[in-house]
Amino acid sequence: MVKYLRAESTSSELIKFNTETQNAETVRSYGTGIDWLWVADEDGEFDGNPVSKGDVIFSMYVPQNGYARKIIIVKDEGLSAFYKEITEWRKKEEEARKKECMGESPCCGTWNGCCANS
Repeated sequence: MVKYLRAESTSSELIKFNTETQNAETVRSYGTGIDWLWVADEDGEFDGNPVSKGDVIFSMYVPQNGYARKIIIVKDEGLSAFYKEITEWRKKEEEARKKECMGESPCCGTWNGCCANS
């Protein structure tokens, strides 16, 4: 059986350990290559491909093709749940900033909504 372990000394290394042979080696890592990503908020299609609510749509760089973009649709509940959590957190943060802007801090339309004394 193979176990994958994250190296504690560096976050970029993943170790593959074979419990039968006791051999260990690192797994090659890759840069993300992600240009953009989106999470589908309802069922539909993208470039003729079916997309379900929660699917993550990646626009990936393709270096061997002059860094053109390739679309990859990922259907994974864990990944969808992760981005759902981020979306909910951002909504809460935005609401908190809006409330803050109602008080002394002037709103000025910046990305975070407030310009506290700047």
